[in-house]
Amino acid sequence: MQKFIFNQENTPVSDKFDDIFFSNQDGLAETHYVFLEGNQLWERWIHYPKAHFVIAETGFGTGLNFFAVTTLFREFRQKYPDLPLKRLLFLSLLKNTLCHLMHYNKPI
Repeated sequence: MQKFIFNQENTPVSDKFDDIFFSNQDGLAETHYVFLEGNQLWERWIHYPKAHFVIAETGFGTGLNFFAVTTLFREFRQKYPDLPLKRLLFLSLLKNTLCHLMHYNKPI
């Protein structure tokens, strides 16, 4: 049975893929740099002419990208309430959900 455990840095690790879910140093900073800034979301939203913006990603993981982008979108809407973009749609496609992996063990 697959599961996820926490390593010595208290970062969740998938034993099935032998991979960490996010950076040991600062997962949120990694998400900001790679996902939010890497996709230039704020800049794209400013110039986006439609009411709905769709983000689709493969693998929801811990949901860190989702929570970071929804926080950023709320900030964007507060700063620019009159721009056309009003709604964010976030789709995530995955085979292995975190719920299926949630069997806690000792750190590796």
